[in-house]
Amino acid sequence: MKTLVMQFVMICFFRTDPQDLPASRVLLVLTAFAVLFTSIRSTAGLPNVLLMAGVHVFLMGLFIYATLVFRRRTARWQQTASAIFGATATLNLITWPFIPWMERTKDTPQGAIPALIGVFLTIWYISILAHILRHALDIQSTTSIWVSIGCVSVLMMATLISASLTTA
Repeated sequence: MKTLVMQFVMICFFRTDPQDLPASRVLLVLTAFAVLFTSIRSTAGLPNVLLMAGVHVFLMGLFIYATLVFRRRTARWQQTASAIFGATATLNLITWPFIPWMERTKDTPQGAIPALIGVFLTIWYISILAHILRHALDIQSTTSIWVSIGCVSVLMMATLISASLTTA
């Protein structure tokens, strides 16, 4: 288990590739639950947290599968989804210490530093997605960056829409 966690950390630092993970349904389910759990903590201030985290994981999985179908690479589903879910959970864990700081300073001038950290983490996440998708889809780096930006944009819009629907 420790080696799998280290593989996800190494994926986040671009030291290993998604194809180095085992193609395992068990790993896919474990990483999906890991990203679900860590997403619940990361969005703790929003209403219907479990529902929103579940929708987030579902949309992420749907996006991954749709891009694999489009490129005719569905055999890579388990490894790609496991890599993205595991890397997302890892990055969510990295953000946990910053969440109270961000919440405490969001409406103050001191909120600029946590906001910059949030921007950095978002750029890092897009880079991780691009790294994984470049290998999974056999596409150029620039294309994988644009696909990753599209994925993150869709996920952010879905989060904002679902948050506004649950508060209305």
